Amino acid sequence: MLPRLKNLNKLAFERKNGINKKIVFSPNTDGNHFLSLHLYEGVPGEEIKLDTEVGDEIIVVINGSLKVNINDVEYHVKKDMSILLPSGASYQLIIEGGEPLKAFVIGCEQCILASDLKKEFESVTE
Repeated sequence: MLPRLKNLNKLAFERKNGINKKIVFSPNTDGNHFLSLHLYEGVPGEEIKLDTEVGDEIIVVINGSLKVNINDVEYHVKKDMSILLPSGASYQLIIEGGEPLKAFVIGCEQCILASDLKKEFESVTE
């Protein structure tokens, strides 16, 4: 696979789970092997509804701030901070403060271990 260069301004937003998201890199769209990189943007008050993480995910806040509820514990992630959402954790994100949010989300849902965990999770929830 060759290196890929992308202009973030040319990528289209999609509305996903309550927030604007740009898929920068993903195994599903770029053929890379494991990692995904998404850009989330939104305004205070918007939220990502309750979800469960399949693989580890890291959120890096570039601008604005987030309230992150992980397994009923609340964290406040501000500009220049990051948080790890561990695999299997139930979480909710709420944009807070007075500034728009810009955050990168790095994930590995295509990793072999994450795929095995996803199968196990799906069999338990069915």
